[in-house]
Amino acid sequence: MIQSPVGPPVDRIVTRHSVAWRTASALLGLHRVHVIQGGLGNQMYQHAYAMSLRCVDAVDAVVDVSRCRRTGCYQGYEIDRVFTMDGAVPASRKLMAGAVYRLARKMGDISDEGGDVRFNASFLAPGIRGYVQGFFPSYRYFASQDAERCVRRAFRFRQTLPSRHDRLRLELSDGDSVAVHVRRGDYLVGDHARAFMGICTPSYYRAAMAEIRRRRPSARFYFFSDDPAWCQATFGDVAALVIDGNDREEAWVDMALMSLCRHAIIANSSFSWWARWIGGYTGSICVGPSQMMNDPRCISNIADFLPPCFTQINPAGVVVSQGLWKE
Repeated sequence: MIQSPVGPPVDRIVTRHSVAWRTASALLGLHRVHVIQGGLGNQMYQHAYAMSLRCVDAVDAVVDVSRCRRTGCYQGYEIDRVFTMDGAVPASRKLMAGAVYRLARKMGDISDEGGDVRFNASFLAPGIRGYVQGFFPSYRYFASQDAERCVRRAFRFRQTLPSRHDRLRLELSDGDSVAVHVRRGDYLVGDHARAFMGICTPSYYRAAMAEIRRRRPSARFYFFSDDPAWCQATFGDVAALVIDGNDREEAWVDMALMSLCRHAIIANSSFSWWARWIGGYTGSICVGPSQMMNDPRCISNIADFLPPCFTQINPAGVVVSQGLWKE
């Protein structure tokens, strides 16, 4: 990550590259390498950005997935196992560990999103070469019609839902079902706790459910979480069902089931954001938190993360912005 002399990390975009990179890229037959990192939702954002940039800059590119490791709640690189990835930028597991990356780093041939992960249109400009790394957690990177079409084609689930969910699948697809995502797990410890906890509080969820029920009295709330016991204890009085058993390699099943629901209350998590995006927004009531992280320098513009259709609610349970919802 590129550090500024003082203050938060800053981004860096490289369009003029060293002779070393130009020579290496010619030998590899590649103009650009996208570094993939994080869990499933983060990997999806980075793939979507890579696809979108390819739409405006048709060069030979690859995504480098060698940084993805099985650590804690992360299952390593999951994209190709979960989605069909039709038309996506191809993946390689070998580049990051090799001399090419070390050379690119030494010679300054790396474009880096930096610490304030706001949308930056400059990252969609033609001419970006070398390595590109960051999280790029904004739908605005793939908001163009061509890019969205490409991303939707790639992010189709590869597997059918397990047969144990046949009845639930039909139930979620009928009427005013609401997917409620509660992220705890890794958000409870260490740096993640300092970054993410205290945003999606019980007050946030109660207010979100009240807001949806005000518009849809027949709404039914289905809870998806990495801590179903806590959800049952905290929201058992209002939950139609707390879904359990879809964890680790089967975590994608929760995303697929959430995408079937008519409406959504998301957490400050890319996982539930993508579930809603896959499910679509037409006719949906979408609720999200008014901030994504506790550090205001990170995801500093909530409009980069939540489309205008989202109603925003703060940790105290106060509606701070009504979504532009249409039937």
